[in-house]
Amino acid sequence: MEKALSNITVLDLTRVLAGPYCTMMLADYGANVIKIEMPGKGDDTRAMGPKKNDYSMYYAYVNRGKKGITLNLKSEEGKKLFLEMVKKADVVVENYRPGVMDKLGVGYDVLKEVNDQIIYAAVSGFGCYGPKHQRPGYDIIAQATSGLMSITGEAGGQPLRVGNAMGDVLGGMNLTIGILMALNARTVTGRGQRVDVALVDSVVSSLEVGWQRFFASGKQPELIGNRYASAFPYDSFQASDGRFVIGCGNAGMDAAAGAYAMGAESVTCIDVQKPAAFAHEIAHIEALGGKLLWPVMTKEITDDGLITADGTLIPGDMVIITIGESPDLGYLPEGVRKFRDWVVPGADMSLLENVFAAGDVIKPGLLADAIGTGIKAAEAVDASLRGVAYAPVEKKPVPSGQLSTAYFARCPHSDLPAANRDFDRCVSCGTCRDCRMCLESCPEGAISRETLAGSAYRYVSDPERCIGCGICSGVCPCGIWTMHPNVPLE
Repeated sequence: MEKALSNITVLDLTRVLAGPYCTMMLADYGANVIKIEMPGKGDDTRAMGPKKNDYSMYYAYVNRGKKGITLNLKSEEGKKLFLEMVKKADVVVENYRPGVMDKLGVGYDVLKEVNDQIIYAAVSGFGCYGPKHQRPGYDIIAQATSGLMSITGEAGGQPLRVGNAMGDVLGGMNLTIGILMALNARTVTGRGQRVDVALVDSVVSSLEVGWQRFFASGKQPELIGNRYASAFPYDSFQASDGRFVIGCGNAGMDAAAGAYAMGAESVTCIDVQKPAAFAHEIAHIEALGGKLLWPVMTKEITDDGLITADGTLIPGDMVIITIGESPDLGYLPEGVRKFRDWVVPGADMSLLENVFAAGDVIKPGLLADAIGTGIKAAEAVDASLRGVAYAPVEKKPVPSGQLSTAYFARCPHSDLPAANRDFDRCVSCGTCRDCRMCLESCPEGAISRETLAGSAYRYVSDPERCIGCGICSGVCPCGIWTMHPNVPLE
C-alpha cells in the first residue's frame, strides 16, 4: 500500500534537529526526501554522539529514510543544479538563520519564479519576521525565552531545561503541520507558498496550563516539579521498597490518603480519564507525594502490579480498585423496588418483611452515606426484633462532658445560635472531631477553621460563599452540619 506522501519530493537543506526532525516525519510517511549537505562537512550531527561503530546514532535517527547528496550552494554550479532540482520538487525545507538563503541567491522569491507550486518551509529560533528574527535560536534559548523553563524544576529550585530538545522537536512538528496544510492549499489554489515557524512560538503554544494559570490569576506560574496544575496528584515519587497503584476518583483519593496514613511510602493513582475528584482531595494526595497517571486502560492485575492495555507494567505491592461496581440483584424476588442497578428501600430501610438494605446497594456514595444507612437499618432491625414500630431516632449532640478532652477541645460557647444558622454558629459543640473534612471538601472555600483562646477552635461557614451543595454535611462523620431547604430564614 502506498504511503500518504509517496507522491511528494522534498529537498532537505536542514541540519541538526528541528529541520531534520520535520523531514524525518515526511520521509516516514513516504515522501521522497533528498538531504543536501555541504561538501566535506555535512550535517553537524555526523560528528555528534552517541556513536556506534564510529557512526553517529543522532544523525541516523533524524535522517532515516532519506537520500543524500552534497552540493555547494555558494558556487554558481551548485546553485544551478539546485534550481534544476527545485523545478521537479514539491517542498524545500531549510533552517538557516533568516536571510541566509536570500544571500545565497536561492531564497523563496527566486525559487517561486522557478516553480510557482513550490512549498518553501523555514524554521528558525524567532521566525523570519519581527524585531528578533535575526537572533540565533537554539533549543535552550527557545525554552528559556518562551517561559517553559520558568515552570520546569522543583519548587524553590532553579529553572530547568526540559530533558530533551523540546523546542526543536515542537518546531519540527509544527513545520511538518505547516507543510501539510500548504500542500493541501496547493490542491485548491494551484500555487505554493511560504511556511515560517519559530522555535519560541512553538514552545509558547505548548504551555497550555501555564498560560491559563496566568490569565486566570494574573500571577506568574511557578516551579511545581513533576506536578500538573490542573490534575492532582500528578507527580513522581520513588520509594525504597516499591509502589502502590490505586485507581483514582473521589474514593480513589480516600484510598490513597488511607494508604499513606497506614505507612505507604509511595502511591500511584491511575484513571481512564482526568480524575473527577475534588481538587482539594487530590491536592492533599499530591502534597503527600502521590503520582497520577491518566488516561490509562487496565489489561490485567498480576503479582507484580498492574499491566496497562499497551502492555506496560506499573509495579506495585498492592492494588486497590476504587472504580465502583453495580450490585448483583438477580437473587431478589419480584416486588422489590429498584432504580436502575440499585434497590429502593422503604422509610425503615426494608425491602421485604424482615429484609433490610444498607450501603452501596441503595446507591453509590461516600463512606458517611454507607454508615448512615447502616445505622438506620440497624435501628429498624432492632425495632422489628422487639416487635415495635420503627421510628427514626432524632440525632442529638453528645454532651461535651461525656467526651475526653484528650481528643476534643470543648466549645467555649454556651448559647449557640439556632441550628438553621449553621453559617454563623460554632459547630465544635462537643461532637466535632476536628477532622477537617468539611474544611478540605468545600468546593467554594466557604468553611474556615478559627483558632480561639487556648486550644479551642470553631468552624464557621461564610453565607456569601456557601452554595448549599451539602458536601460538608455528606463528608462529616459526626453529623455536625445540617442542611435546610433553600428558603428565606425567619
